[in-house]
Amino acid sequence: MKNDFKSFSTSIADVLPPVNNKTSSETTTNDHTKLINSLLLSDDNTNYDQPENFLEIEIVSARTYNQDNSFVTIYKDTSTNIKGTVQNKQPVYTDYEIICRTNISLFKKHISKVRRRYSDFVFFKKCLLQELALNIANSNNNNSSKINIPDVPSKMILNNRFNYELIHIRLLELEKWLQMVVGHPLLRSNSKVLKRFIQEESFVG
Repeated sequence: MKNDFKSFSTSIADVLPPVNNKTSSETTTNDHTKLINSLLLSDDNTNYDQPENFLEIEIVSARTYNQDNSFVTIYKDTSTNIKGTVQNKQPVYTDYEIICRTNISLFKKHISKVRRRYSDFVFFKKCLLQELALNIANSNNNNSSKINIPDVPSKMILNNRFNYELIHIRLLELEKWLQMVVGHPLLRSNSKVLKRFIQEESFVG
């Protein structure tokens, strides 16, 4: 089957209310962050007008953690101040912040955010394939056999995995990959593994 996947180009920012203009760009950024957090944390976030089976997903930032518990955040829409690793710091790992908005009944939350490491994406694909294989085994006529999961973007070379520019590229690659996966109507409407990966605080398969 051709064109199984559909990716979404709409940004989270496109569907959020505008932030009031401030004289300070820093204040505006802080207000925008507070607005996103307030929407994400609200229990009453179901009253928005979206098409049926709407699901929008975006990886908005990456965060690299150091041994001393400090961290550096790399935002998707930021092209400045991404010039390599911080000196005199020992990076440990990087994770990515995923934001989802949906009205699909399979999902418990209409707006959610989680953090995932690269290894979580790899494990997620493995679990998806196992779920699809189980669905095929339990049914003689199952559309799961028509679903092809694309390859996860390749792992970065060990010596470069904490380079900020490469992390920013990896963020964009992972977002594109995830959007292709959730763009498949059968997965986003039926996959419990997909739901857990996108919305549960810890992903265990």
